[in-house]
Amino acid sequence: MKTIKLMFDYKSLPIWYEDDLKKDFVYSNDFPNGEEIDKHLIDLADKLSNEYDSQYLDNEITFEYVGFLTIEDQNNFIKDSQEFEKIVYDRFGKNYRIVDEIKQYLKYFVNVGDIVKTLVAKGNIPQGTIGKVISITFNSSIKVEINGNKEIVEYENGNVSLI
Repeated sequence: MKTIKLMFDYKSLPIWYEDDLKKDFVYSNDFPNGEEIDKHLIDLADKLSNEYDSQYLDNEITFEYVGFLTIEDQNNFIKDSQEFEKIVYDRFGKNYRIVDEIKQYLKYFVNVGDIVKTLVAKGNIPQGTIGKVISITFNSSIKVEINGNKEIVEYENGNVSLI
């Protein structure tokens, strides 16, 4: 059975397929050849690619993760990603094995407001603190900028602590 991989990568569509015609590459970054793809799915893939790329500062000097500008942007990205996954599963699930790395990726989005509220409630930081996520590692460590100071917190299953 051929495979489709759902995965975000910078400057790429969030869908990859196993391509028997390419000997050097296992996956092609596109929809499977020969499949009829509706416009909504193509537009959604393009939108997700742009939303994902918007999380990075990319200029001649710097390439770094900066995250979404607002929680609303983050929540829209999550909603669009889940819609994309559902459509791909419905459309291709019978004929392709689907490797879904998007689902895993979405687990690591956290609302920095929730982190700040938790740290305020614990007395670790003062009321009125403003924070933004700087980077997330997939071992539950999140670097957060709090009132201009960079702090590393651990976040797991809703539990937050300063490191």
